[in-house]
Amino acid sequence: MYVFQDKNGTTRVQGAFLRIGRQSCLVDNSASGGLVSRIDPETGQLHQACGWSPALAFSPVHPDHGARIGAVILPFWQQARALGMRTLRVLPGTRFAGLDIAIIESGPVMVEVNIQPSSNGLSFMKIPTARIFNS
Repeated sequence: MYVFQDKNGTTRVQGAFLRIGRQSCLVDNSASGGLVSRIDPETGQLHQACGWSPALAFSPVHPDHGARIGAVILPFWQQARALGMRTLRVLPGTRFAGLDIAIIESGPVMVEVNIQPSSNGLSFMKIPTARIFNS
């Protein structure tokens, strides 16, 4: 999840994506063969998933077992959004961060805060960082 706080203190989710594992991969990292799916930042609805490659072949289902990915609504999404925005507000002087949030049976849990998130993820999400930092 990418969160931003403007000069007036308004915090918002700029974008988010879900990392999805594959049976042939030890980790869900897309650079290691996992999948990624954009998340609608307002609703938590997943878009089609793709592998992290120049081709970006999108699919509405998981290629290993056929479970639906596209159009699925993530559980606890509103709580995850609130956690993301609250996290940024408690970090003095931090206006933008990439957050790794896990969703477990009881709700969202913060895994880590990246104050210099990967430019690959920002590019995939089409987040215009130059415009963000001038806000």
